[in-house]
Amino acid sequence: MPRFSVRRSTVGAALLVLSLSAAPALAQSGVGGLGNTAESFFNELQTVLQGIALAAAAVSFLTLGLIYILSTWPPVAQYKAQHPDMMQNVIIGLVMILFVSGGALAGLIAF
Repeated sequence: MPRFSVRRSTVGAALLVLSLSAAPALAQSGVGGLGNTAESFFNELQTVLQGIALAAAAVSFLTLGLIYILSTWPPVAQYKAQHPDMMQNVIIGLVMILFVSGGALAGLIAF
């Protein structure tokens, strides 16, 4: 009989997915005050993640400006020549971050 080895990270990820899928149901049921605790936790988590996303957008925007300004400096010009689609990828990532952190994605999901 073959032995199956399960890594701890896989088990941890499975438990995380199960807890995230069960938390909204518990939050709606309101069993023993657990619903309010879960709801406040996810509201605070959403606020923290939106702040992190906006900080990442600010860093991306500043990095984009620095790369544009410093493009006459030979090391930056060489890096920019080696990666011609870098600026476009940063702009696409910036738009995605702003879309998700602004609540547009949550609005589409709730709709």
